[in-house]
Parts: sequence; structure tokens; C-alpha cells
Amino acid sequence: MNHQVRRLIRYFDKTTELVAGEIQLLDQSPAWIQREFTLSEDNPAYDCYPVDASNVHIVRNIVPPSTSFDFDAYDYFVDCDALTPGS
Repeated sequence: MNHQVRRLIRYFDKTTELVAGEIQLLDQSPAWIQREFTLSEDNPAYDCYPVDASNVHIVRNIVPPSTSFDFDAYDYFVDCDALTPGS
């Protein structure tokens, strides 16, 4: 079954642990997630995957060019939201 999803980077304030924001990904396909996080091709990549200073290079070319990361203040995760019809 193929589900409609929106892939993004969601980031959390390290102090409050609350969602601080979202970054829309330019590439919505699961293929790059499968490749970069060593998942099988049949894994739909619906889970959360951490992005930190050691692996931020994997998302640099699929976020808007003006995107900056502050790893001292925030925890970043590649995430996936299910879309409902009409969203």
C-alpha cells in the first residue's frame, strides 16, 4: 500500500524539548533516506531519523539553500507526516 506522506526535518529545543520548527524537504522520495540511513528498499522510511553535525551533509542538498542548523540549541530529525486527502 502506498501512503501519501510529507517528509520534513522537525527540530526540537534542547532545553524545553518542544518542537521549535520544521524544514520542508525538497526531495520527498524515500530512496535517499533508504540509502543514507542504510534501510532496505522495501522499507517505506516512515520512522524518525536523527540528523546531527556528523551527518548533516546527507540533507544539505534537499533543504532550501538558506537553511542553517544550530546543533547546540536544537535536535533535528528527518520525519514523516501522513497526509489526509485534501491536505
